[in-house]
Amino acid sequence: MVVSIMALLASPSLLSIAAQGGQSFTSQIYDLQATLSLVRTAAMAKNTFVWAGIGEGKVDGKDAMIVVAYASQDGLNDVTADNLAPIMKDRIFPGLGMMPITRVLTGQDPGGTDLHTTSANWSLPNPTVAGAVVPLTQAILFSPTGEAFLASTPLSYIEIGLQPLHGAVASGGNNFAALQISGIASQMEVFRN
Repeated sequence: MVVSIMALLASPSLLSIAAQGGQSFTSQIYDLQATLSLVRTAAMAKNTFVWAGIGEGKVDGKDAMIVVAYASQDGLNDVTADNLAPIMKDRIFPGLGMMPITRVLTGQDPGGTDLHTTSANWSLPNPTVAGAVVPLTQAILFSPTGEAFLASTPLSYIEIGLQPLHGAVASGGNNFAALQISGIASQMEVFRN
């Protein structure tokens, strides 16, 4: 009897994990952090500029966040299509979406930039995922020295508000997070509500 009650209580959270492609919201946040750290490391290892393009679209009929990375082939801050080379396979985060950030969550004073409300300054090639073109709405530039930029000026920090999606709808409630990237050192920290 106790086992069946526990199984009944656990089923909504198991369904939520299954709906996100088997990954929990928390693990997707840390996978995104690891992906952006990998892009930063590639910029420093290759001694070139690398852009992480972020978009949201449908993958296999489900809403997802997609992250792509392109490196400058000539080492310059030049985003012309013939100068860009992909450096990793497109990363897909099913059930993960961006949201406006709140300073209450990170506790930082104004001086950072919310990635969700800032349009990309670079025109990166849009990836094709599962036969559909995914528009990249945001881009973070990592320099050869590892600094993070949204524009040509370094920022104190960049914040990415994240929320789980259920279908095309945000889950709502208090289940959200922020990934914060410091501009100069590109240190990354996750804040959860």
